[in-house]
Amino acid sequence: MLNATVVADDSGKNSFIEGTFVDITERKVAEQQIQSLAYFDALTGLPNRTLLRDRLSQALAHARRNNCKVALFFLDLDRFKNINDSLGHSVVISF
Repeated sequence: MLNATVVADDSGKNSFIEGTFVDITERKVAEQQIQSLAYFDALTGLPNRTLLRDRLSQALAHARRNNCKVALFFLDLDRFKNINDSLGHSVVISF
């Protein structure tokens, strides 16, 4: 980040520039981490409900502007945790 000011001499003529440089790399990295935690699950890295709502809102706005439709498929598996805990994540279940 640069903060600079032109300094004029007594006659009003620009004489020099004074300022400061500040390295904001750490701040930018922290902002990216906060953004990531806001939209992705910390454990799995998968998108969370907040990101879903954001993307759905964008899709609906786009559909309204372009007079088109949006579809959302929601799949809920009851007691899915029980299946993973008892059979493991690699088990394929046929219906």
